[in-house]
Amino acid sequence: MIQFLGSSFHKSIVEQIAKITRSITIISPYVTLPAVNELIRSLPTKIKKRSLVTVPPGVE
Repeated sequence: MIQFLGSSFHKSIVEQIAKITRSITIISPYVTLPAVNELIRSLPTKIKKRSLVTVPPGVE
């Protein structure tokens, strides 16, 4: 399992993601590919519109 900033954060975000009914947009300047994969696996299959806004690798 991917380690987020504290197990309570991980539990909270997964619980909130499970409640999504239409779409999700995640905005984070720094997110790892394993964290993105974990979030995608947590999404209900009925969610078809997904957006992730971040900075490209190497940009500071």
